[in-house]
Amino acid sequence: MKADSKTWLGYLAGENNLAWALMRGKIRVRGSLKKLRAFDRCFPR
Repeated sequence: MKADSKTWLGYLAGENNLAWALMRGKIRVRGSLKKLRAFDRCFPR
């Protein structure tokens, strides 16, 4: 996964939508999106 820090922190804070960031290329994922979602659960909002 690659992401710029502003987008990633915004996503973790609930300010950014993951799907939108993926479509805009702000977050790039190689591999399973399922694992990214599991990682996301490590950061409760």
